[in-house]
Amino acid sequence: MYTLSNVKDISSDFKTADIKSNDGVATTGVGIGRKAKDGTIQFQTFDAFVDGYQMEGNLWRSPSTGKQYLYPIREPKPATGAYTRSGGAITKAQEKKAEDIETAQNRKKDAIALAGAFRDATLISLASYRDIPFPTDEEFKAEWIKWVRWILSKNEEPFI
Repeated sequence: MYTLSNVKDISSDFKTADIKSNDGVATTGVGIGRKAKDGTIQFQTFDAFVDGYQMEGNLWRSPSTGKQYLYPIREPKPATGAYTRSGGAITKAQEKKAEDIETAQNRKKDAIALAGAFRDATLISLASYRDIPFPTDEEFKAEWIKWVRWILSKNEEPFI
């Protein structure tokens, strides 16, 4: 609750006043407008704002100018659109993100398995030719592919 003093009419739709809150905090030069930016009347009792008038409101300081203004207390609006829990854009985006993360994790698992199979197949293929003359490219490739397929077929089995 604020008590107005030193009320000055700046125009038919704007006044300045010094205000004092119930807890004793005083603020000078506070702007009070009859209408909101969209043209709607925000203070129905605007013409009654004189010295000694008591009213409730929200005090706001403009970050760009540093001036203070008094606005009426408004009822909170229910959340709509993107901010609702069911069917809002944020909810849908979060569900899509969860699906994308799961897909990426599955792909990462497959990529790790494939890279490991390539590495292991290369090592096994090289080791299998250590005591004999090195094969041709086609023979080595066939041996390597055989081991890659075998390793990937055993991918889900525990390694003991």
